[in-house]
This record gives sequence, structure tokens and C-alpha cells, in this order.
Amino acid sequence: MTCKLIQLPVTLTVKGPVLTVGFTTSGWGLDTTFYRNWEGKFALSGTHIRGKLKEAMREIITLSPAGKQSCKDLFGAESRNEQNNMGLYSPLRGMLKISDFINDVVSTGNVRTRIRIEPERRTAQEGAVIISESPFLSGEYTEWHGTVELFASDAEKIGILEQVKQAFHFIHAVGADKTVGYGRVAKVQFGDSIETEQDEPQQTGIPKMGFKLSLVPTEPFMIGGIRQADNVFVSESIIPGSIIKGSFAAGLNRIAGNTDITTPIDDNNSTVRMNWPLLARYFSDLRFLQAIPSEKKNSRPYIKPLSGVQYGGTYRNIAFDNEDSCYAKGKTPVAFQIDWKSDPDDLPKKYCQPDLLRHPVTRTAINSETRKADDSQLYSFHMVAPKKMEIDKKQNKSWKDIYWNGGILFPNNISDTDKAELTKELHSVHQLALRYLGKRQSVFLSELSPDFKPFDQNKLGYATCFAITLQAPAIIINPEDMARQAQAVFDDREILNDLYCVYWKQVFNDTADFIRFFARQELQGGYLGMRFQKNGYRPFYLTSAGSIFVFQIKDKTKLTEILNRLDQYGLDLPAWSKQAGEPTWKSCPFVSENGFGEIRITFWNKE
Repeated sequence: MTCKLIQLPVTLTVKGPVLTVGFTTSGWGLDTTFYRNWEGKFALSGTHIRGKLKEAMREIITLSPAGKQSCKDLFGAESRNEQNNMGLYSPLRGMLKISDFINDVVSTGNVRTRIRIEPERRTAQEGAVIISESPFLSGEYTEWHGTVELFASDAEKIGILEQVKQAFHFIHAVGADKTVGYGRVAKVQFGDSIETEQDEPQQTGIPKMGFKLSLVPTEPFMIGGIRQADNVFVSESIIPGSIIKGSFAAGLNRIAGNTDITTPIDDNNSTVRMNWPLLARYFSDLRFLQAIPSEKKNSRPYIKPLSGVQYGGTYRNIAFDNEDSCYAKGKTPVAFQIDWKSDPDDLPKKYCQPDLLRHPVTRTAINSETRKADDSQLYSFHMVAPKKMEIDKKQNKSWKDIYWNGGILFPNNISDTDKAELTKELHSVHQLALRYLGKRQSVFLSELSPDFKPFDQNKLGYATCFAITLQAPAIIINPEDMARQAQAVFDDREILNDLYCVYWKQVFNDTADFIRFFARQELQGGYLGMRFQKNGYRPFYLTSAGSIFVFQIKDKTKLTEILNRLDQYGLDLPAWSKQAGEPTWKSCPFVSENGFGEIRITFWNKE
């Protein structure tokens, strides 16, 4: 028995005044501003409603525990180890997903002033005035609309929905300053629940390589990113294939009714195998490509190569140029790794990605006993907004859809019969399996369309050179070899050249000669895989996306077969990175099936 997506519309009627915050910045002349969603609408954040609902649920379970789902099941659990210490990266996801509660009132510009009173003199304390945005008047009733959703079977959905409704009636106030009468909940209304189940498998065309995958977020999302400070996180704009594949696996477990959504998807997963036998068999071998933002559906911009330079104030790709051409007469040398504030006009459109809006939010954990902000638990996310804002000449705002385009490619060991059945299973389940993505479990819509096209090998016929540009990071160099040969003076060009030459020699044999490279290296990941091991934590040494390697063609016949394989299945892992006795993805997460090692092949004729 599979689980359905259950959506329960909820309307809260709140008596003003009401105030809730959540922005990383305040407005001019204000100490606190009302929280707005990414569209600029007033909102009660979903995390705040979730916290209030959790408080109410604890009270209900304490009064009448019989037949109730636990708070741990519904809301998840914090990251703790066996000694109950905080800070580990192993939280338990809850069943409930709660949206922001939106009000469509336009801002009136009203403010409200509060002052602290000194306890000794009973007069206004100096410098203790607070000016807050107050768009809703005292005694004014406002309606806030949101949705609670979860995956549940027919047997458990009725009990959970009744428990959720009961908990909403236990909430007496929302927002800040509840102790002085703000945000009183006057009424709660529920709409009819909406149920969505997986599509029925249908006979469709069978693609040769796989599917194009288009992801459309309906709310801001957070993908990894750089930690700017201990409690400030900035989301990446590209969604790695590993995150898409992990979310798909969690979604399959969720729909199949597995209590542990981290259970690996394979033939040992009986509930998944019973419903989707081909997905269980081939899931680890399916290749999920990273999703790159674009203003067009199913159109993936390329990653800008590191051979792109600033040359006389314009953009130029010098991958196939001679070294002497890097210098222009009477001009300064070309500049690498330019921090373009915006894409230059002469940058080819195939490299252009849309300018994404960032939605900054600040959150804090609430102490369950004092019901106040917990110590040292304040953090901020700079999330990616789901649409692009456009402003016309009259300063009118509009929103343009953004698509995150990736792909799902078949493994090389699958028969045509299995490919047909796997196609049916992917079509039937992908929309529910990929509903949640990212650190905040943001809601996405997904669409599959055939077919991924291979590179144009006809261009190989007249080419004398070709280049491979990494579209995603890849493991190529052995860090131990790099450490043994590293120089005291930080100039490792010759060492890197030799190590890259060793890898490409294994890939191409005598079909091509390695000429030059433009590359950057980085350290990534490995903490979750090594934290309980005897050896210390060692991140993986990757060659970054955008790195480009140039080759001279020697044997076109044999080279065509090799390039076809690399284009479809990605770069092979070096032998030193593999461990015997277990699947590669368990010992090394940066495999091609997780979207790493994706390449773009370009050709050039120097004649």
C-alpha cells in the first residue's frame, strides 16, 4: 500500500495587532519589520506556525495520548548524538510540511511604538524605545491562508488530519509579543483535503539515453552553499545531481510507506521493490545530472570555462590559442577569473544564467520550557527565490518563471525491455518523489521529457583538436600524489600537468595527446562518511567545474567510441578512489551517477 500526498487548506483569523519578524534586515527607521514572503506579501512563516503547532500537539498528547501520532513522527527530531549533544548533521525529518500563511493586504505604512519602563523609578527607560511596523490595527480581524501537507496511507490519514485540526484549535496566539495581547487567534477554518497519488503507468516513447528533467520551485529553496559565518548560509544556484538523486530516493521511501526515508533504494528495500521493481534494481546506476537555472524549459546553459578571459575589456575564450596570443600588442595581458558584476555583452548566450533573486530569512530555535528564543540558535538563510523579478519602465513589477534543467540518464547495462518498464515507473512516480528538495524541504514541481541528445560527433570528422570542459566537479587527481610532489614554493603547474596527464592517458590511451589545461581545484565533503571512522576527516580533492582540458586528435575511429561513452556516462573514477567489496557511491560520493564528472566536448580545426 502506497502513501498519498494529502494537502489540508487552513485559514487563521487573527485579531490585530499582530507582528511577526523573520527578515535579516529591517526597514529604514524601524527596529522590526513585518515578515514578508519572497513576493513581498505579509506572511506568518511556515516555521513559526510549525513551532506553534508542535507546542499545541505536545499538550494534546499529554492530555490524551491514546491513538495519537508522536511529535517525533509528525515534526521530526533535532540532531543529537548518544550523549544528547547538539550540532550533528543527522536530523530526523517529520511528516508535516507547513507553508507560509499569507495575507494579501497592501502595506499601510503604519507603525507602533513601545517603550520599556524602569522598575525602580517607574518611568521610561532611556534609549529603550522600539518602533515596529504595524500594518494591522488593534481589533482588526485578518485572514491568513496556508496549507499543511503530508504523505500518508488511507489507514492513517484520517487520524493524523484530526490530530492536526485539534492542535490548530489549541493555538491561542501567533507572532511576537503574545504576552501583551498581540496576534490572538479568533477562528480556525479548514478546507476540504486534497489527495494526490502517483500516476498510473502509461506506455510512452522510450528514449535512447534518458530524460530531460525540468524542476520548478514554488517557494524559496536552500541548496548547500558557502557558510559566510557560523550562522549565515548562502544557497547555491545550481542543484547538484546528488541532491536530486537523494531527494528522489527519500521520496520513493516516503511514498512506499517506509518509516526510515534514508533506506537505500535497491533490491533489499522490499517496500520499494514491491511497487517499483525496476527502480529498485537500477536506481544506484541511474545518472542524475545537476539542474542549472534557465529562463527556458529544458534548455541547460553551459558552465563558463576557466579559459574565458577579459581581453581588452571584452570576453574571449583562449582554450585553443597559442601562448603568444594571450598578449596583445600595446595592451595589458589577459585577465583570468574575472569577477564580472554582470555577464558581458559579448559573452555567448549559451553560458548565460538568469540573475536570481535571493530571499533572506532569519530563524531561531524556541526553548520548549521558556517558550523564548533559545541561546545561540539564531541563524540566517539567503535562499533562492523561485522566480525572477522584472521591472518595466513604469516601475511595475512582474515575475518570470525560472526552470532548473537537469536530466536522468539510463545505465549502460539495461535491456530494452527493462528500459521500457523503467520509463513507465519514472513517469508514474517522479512528481511525488521529487516534491521536496533542499535543506528546507522546499516544494518543487517536476516534468520529464525525452530525449537527451549526444554530442555532435560529425564535428569530429574535420577537427584536429578537441577540449573537455567539466560541467560539474570531478575526482581526477590523487591528493596523496599531489602532497608527495608539492613544492615549498606555491607553484604546482608542472606537478598538476603531470598528474592530469597520467589520468587522461588512462582515459584516451593513444587516441589523443594531452596539450594544456585551465583548471582549479577544491576540497569538498566527506564529513558524513568519515565522522565515525578511526582515520581523521579528509575532504575529497576535486577539480572544479569550468576546468578545461585540450587534446590533439590522433585516432578518430577509436576516439569516437571513447567520447560517446564519456558524454553519456561521465568521467570514470580513477582506480585509486575505489574500494573493493562495496558499492562505489558508499565510499566515494562524487561518482558520475550523482551528477559529477559531467563534461562538454568541443572541437577545433587549427587549419
